[in-house]
Amino acid sequence: MDNTLRQKLLDAHIQFELDKFNSENIDSSIRKELSNLLDYSMDKKVSQIFPPEKSKERIQYLIENNSLNEEVIELLRKAIKVNYEFLSEDIKSISEVIDKDEFFKVVRDAVGLKKAREKVINFVVHSSAYSRMMTGIIYAAIKDFLVQNPLTKDNPLATSFFKIGQDFLNNLPGMQGNFDTTITEFLRNSIAGRIKQSEELILEELDSNKNMDDLLNEIWETMEKISIPEIKSMLPEEEVIKYIQRMPIFWEHLKKSKFVERFTLHHWERFYVLYGDKTISEILKELSIEKEWIINYSTPLLVSALDNESIRLYYKEWLTKRYHEFYFSDKLDSMI
Repeated sequence: MDNTLRQKLLDAHIQFELDKFNSENIDSSIRKELSNLLDYSMDKKVSQIFPPEKSKERIQYLIENNSLNEEVIELLRKAIKVNYEFLSEDIKSISEVIDKDEFFKVVRDAVGLKKAREKVINFVVHSSAYSRMMTGIIYAAIKDFLVQNPLTKDNPLATSFFKIGQDFLNNLPGMQGNFDTTITEFLRNSIAGRIKQSEELILEELDSNKNMDDLLNEIWETMEKISIPEIKSMLPEEEVIKYIQRMPIFWEHLKKSKFVERFTLHHWERFYVLYGDKTISEILKELSIEKEWIINYSTPLLVSALDNESIRLYYKEWLTKRYHEFYFSDKLDSMI
């Protein structure tokens, strides 16, 4: 066959394909392609479209061969900078972004996780940090009452009592002036029962609807005064970036411990137990999703992404490379 004819056939085929995706026809063409794809898929089982063993191998490969390298971290850094620029420019308050009623519902749902809440509170109040904090508060209150309180600060008896006690303890063998340390240690060892009581009081406060309403309103009133840019000062950009930079090491530990793999494969197994033998049509029905909804939702997105000259130029080059070999092959000669 003459090469000129071959080229004409190739050009005609390419133009035929390109015409389907010009600005005038692209919407109807995409709708048709989506419809054909869905018609083909509807009666297929999930395990037919995504064979379990192959998908499992792919998951394991992706986990094993993907790391948070410096290039990925750099992308995250840039994303953080972009978001901080937005926080600098946007001056809306929190209350304009979050609905008060919805905020209350979310917090109530979180507080409603009773077992988890009790575990967290138990851990906090029985920690050494909480004990030190409570001791410091109690001791500071006692000192303020005896030395600075208007009722006692001008009373020589009260201040003398405090100073006598301080001098007496400081001069005991081995004390070496550690009055404050001794008192705080004594208090710390004596408040175990009060700590348990504080735990019970916190739980009672959270379980009381009235008290919860008061607490939520206090939180909301504080949040309402916070402007979006203030969040930037609460979470300094450099501190967030430091956290991001530590992520690769954390990720590698999770990989080495096989936690990521076990976690992912657990969900993979459950997915195939629940949906592996179901058809795409059955799953969409469970989700109350209809074929037309998918087409109507997806088409505008695809049109906005594909309807431009750069994409059409790429598509033309792709078609040319794909079909050129056939139109200039001996196979075409033998067929004709």
